[in-house]
This record gives sequence, C-alpha cells and structure tokens, in this order.
Amino acid sequence: MKELKVMSGLSSLEAELETLRKEKESGGRVFVMYVGDIDPENGRSWCSDCNNALPVVEDCANKQLGENDVLVYAGVGPKTHWKNNDSNEFRVQKNLSAVPILVLIGCDDMLVEEDCCKKDLVQTFFAKQL
Repeated sequence: MKELKVMSGLSSLEAELETLRKEKESGGRVFVMYVGDIDPENGRSWCSDCNNALPVVEDCANKQLGENDVLVYAGVGPKTHWKNNDSNEFRVQKNLSAVPILVLIGCDDMLVEEDCCKKDLVQTFFAKQL
C-alpha cells in the first residue's frame, strides 16, 4: 500500500487525486479518509472521533490493502474552519457533514464517524472491489 498524507486543502487533494487517477489506470484502488487537521504541536487531530478512528484504519489498511492501493488522508481544515461553517470547501464541494469519513473513489459507499472506529466495518470496506 502506498500511503500519502494530504494535510489540508481541497485543491491539494484534487491535484493528488488527479495524479493518482493517471497512475491507477492499470489497477489499484484509492481510498480517502477525511479528518480534522492535525495539530503540529501535539500530532493529533482536533477531532476526537478522528483520533479514535486513525489507528483502526491504519491497522486494517496495513494488513489488507495491496501494493497498488492508496490511502490518502485529507484534512478538512482547523476546527474553527470546520465547525459550524457551512462555507467550508469540503462541506460545499464534497458534501461532507462530519469527520472522519472513509471513502473509496469510484464507489458511493462510505464509512462515517464512529463506523470508522469499528474494525469489522473497516475490514469489510477495505475488501470492496470496483
């Protein structure tokens, strides 16, 4: 599994996803986990649900994703930019209403909030094929 960390901003995420689309034409899946931005001082997200989900998702990804699969972490912004802000670019352009959210690009299914902390659900999600 190739793991990328895109810490903040929709434009940087979209640029990375475009690059990955070109690379992945021959196979592999792209998963995106939307999370609250990571605080550089303590290395944790302002989002407690994200902090609970990250170890579960990372463990399952390391065990299940193939060498051609990619997991991208996309920060939706600092807490003040996300909470109670209907103009947040991820809310507007990606229709996100909560974090964490785990998606498989090209699939309509997603895991939202506490579901990202449930190992059995994450394992089933990573087993999805396009």
